[in-house]
Amino acid sequence: MNCGAHVRREWRWSLAAVAAIGVGAVCAEPYARFATPYYTVVARLIAEWHPWKIDEVVVADEPRSHGAVLRMTGEVYRHRVDPWPAARVVTRVQVGEAVATPILFWTLMLMWPATTIRQRVRSLAMGVPVFLGLEAIGTGCQLVHSMAEASAILAGSDDPLTPWEHWSRFLEGGGGCALALAAALLTVSVATPPPAGGKLE
Repeated sequence: MNCGAHVRREWRWSLAAVAAIGVGAVCAEPYARFATPYYTVVARLIAEWHPWKIDEVVVADEPRSHGAVLRMTGEVYRHRVDPWPAARVVTRVQVGEAVATPILFWTLMLMWPATTIRQRVRSLAMGVPVFLGLEAIGTGCQLVHSMAEASAILAGSDDPLTPWEHWSRFLEGGGGCALALAAALLTVSVATPPPAGGKLE
């Protein structure tokens, strides 16, 4: 393969990655609106295993948050068979936090060198289900962590800091970025076959 052509092609993908960063930074709110149906599905799937009910997940303007947020409203029951909720919960996630995972994940996926277009397409195709999983364990879990805290309080727990809360704090403390980078690296390494006849030194 011509080395110059390969370099030019990689430059195009690098420019696409830079564009992804710019679009993500400017279009955090539109992305959050686009992803809201998926977050709703994830939150409701999680709620199926708990005495919770998710009313809605929407993007809303929050003056005290200095911008738009993903806002989830839901109800918490003492027991799943109870006819009336014991608490109502509202959780907010900044749209800037929600867009961080797609920016990091897809930027690295686009910038990672590929020897052929077929290899590039394969790695991007493999990245789709991985990305959906990241969004579920990231923003999806952050939206419902307050539901778990409310359940713990209603149950009389002395320590309402549930595993959901610890996971949310891990994500907010940089863990979400680390997961996105690790997932992208794992995806491209699986999608990139070793050179024919290559040997490990």
